Amino acid sequence: MSGMTEGEVAELVDRVLSLDEDARGDIVAKLQGEGGQAAFDAAGRLCVAGEASRRRLGADILAQVGFTREGGASAGPFRDEAMRILLDLAEREKEPEVLESICIAFGHLKDPRSIGPQVRLRETRLRDSGGEQGGA
Repeated sequence: MSGMTEGEVAELVDRVLSLDEDARGDIVAKLQGEGGQAAFDAAGRLCVAGEASRRRLGADILAQVGFTREGGASAGPFRDEAMRILLDLAEREKEPEVLESICIAFGHLKDPRSIGPQVRLRETRLRDSGGEQGGA
């Protein structure tokens, strides 16, 4: 799998961070589909950034980085390492928008290791909200 250069990925990351929510999708999809190793590496760095917007973007990229038409993200070359990063992020993350992106990524990656963290996140959300209202 070839992919983009680190510079190309960095440029797209900077661009997507400056956009509103509705305009992000195409650039994130480009990073996922064409970014290769450079996008994967950038996503890993984003997941440990201080700003929630950067951690969220990292999780969004990891959701489907290296996806294939045949098998989706769950058959991609970065699946296992992406899961490791996302599982680690899920353990320490507090920001709701980042947690949402992590759960979406877990769904794309279809890895049973994500079930426990998702159950814990759901239980925490229910406890914090006082019950079922608001859903997750």
